[in-house]
Amino acid sequence: MSRYFNGKLHLNLRVRDMQRSLDFYVNKLGFLPMFRLKDSKGRKLEYLQIGAGAHLELYDCSGETVDQFPGQQSFTHFALYVDDFEGTVAQLRKNGVDFYLDTYSGKPYTEESEPIHGTCFCEIVWMLDPDGNRIELMGLTPRSLQKEHDPDW
Repeated sequence: MSRYFNGKLHLNLRVRDMQRSLDFYVNKLGFLPMFRLKDSKGRKLEYLQIGAGAHLELYDCSGETVDQFPGQQSFTHFALYVDDFEGTVAQLRKNGVDFYLDTYSGKPYTEESEPIHGTCFCEIVWMLDPDGNRIELMGLTPRSLQKEHDPDW
């Protein structure tokens, strides 16, 4: 079977307040600003680099009612993989990020908590962006299925 895609990607999120979202993604999570432009309707787009070949495109919907995913059931979250799980959590906490064991119930992930160990054998905690989008922070372990099944890990 041939591979059609090279693994590079971007995710587009509609945001209610561009400055608030940039503060979260750039100042708290450390994404790197790449470029900005306007679409054919004059709306601002901000491209941020997450990591090599992975980008976040913020789409400015300021002043509009934003139903993030009207009529859709497909998007529930996106995941960010990190090499140093505890170190990343500690740094992001210093940056003002709140973590959760479960974003649906709002159960916080505190310094005394153990991370969730997912069925894929990753360490997992959750965070929310300013628009309520769920972000899964994943640390790979030696037993992680991603490592077992993807030669690029």
